[in-house]
Amino acid sequence: MSRYSLIRSMFRPARTTPHRCRRDIIMPFPVGRMELIVYAAVVTGLIFAAYHTTLMDYLAYQRDYIAFTTAWPSKPADFKFDMNVFLEHKRNLMEYANLEKSLMQNGTALHELKVAKLYKPLFTDIPKILLDKWVPDIERFEGVEEFLNATNFNGTIAEEFFYLEAPFFQFEHHRMAIMFPTEIKGLLMTIKIGDCYFWSTCHHTELELRDGDMHVLDVLETEDGQWNISRVYYVPAHELLKVRF
Repeated sequence: MSRYSLIRSMFRPARTTPHRCRRDIIMPFPVGRMELIVYAAVVTGLIFAAYHTTLMDYLAYQRDYIAFTTAWPSKPADFKFDMNVFLEHKRNLMEYANLEKSLMQNGTALHELKVAKLYKPLFTDIPKILLDKWVPDIERFEGVEEFLNATNFNGTIAEEFFYLEAPFFQFEHHRMAIMFPTEIKGLLMTIKIGDCYFWSTCHHTELELRDGDMHVLDVLETEDGQWNISRVYYVPAHELLKVRF
């Protein structure tokens, strides 16, 4: 090599070998033209799918909300209510519940049968034949009278729902839903405490099995606080005897 060539090579920019891993570290996806097109299409599809799902959920919510508010009655429905008949039924239920309690206390066999059939962690563990046999234990109710007085629905047919109606369970599409045998849903939807209507989004119902009895807790969240309505139901002894085997 001539001296001139040697000197020129000293000032020539050095050739650097590209770091093949550097691109992978900075961009962990292929950067070829076709790969970028595919990547953009996938991202666009995911965004569109998420948007479509959100839109469908919103439209479904809006449809249900419109249907719900359209069915909302403008005033309580006109149902006949006989206070004397109601009070008689209420007294009978209370006497019946006291008789059942004495039977369970004095009859060991009956209590053991109740433990075997109803002392379960889940409602699905209870024999289906008993799931529609609940009877109100009115003396153990809490907050019902106060709620009816606060909403001015005391002395109306709403009392029959809160005191006399007993829930039952209905199985649909492998799901179990609690139901009430009532035709006054329109009236119940007009009961309002604070800014919360009964059977609306600010109201929810909690169920619990406790010592073989069903506890139903209605919770209403209002602007002034929380209202709780607690009701207790039991299965009569004669119904338990039907499934003793």
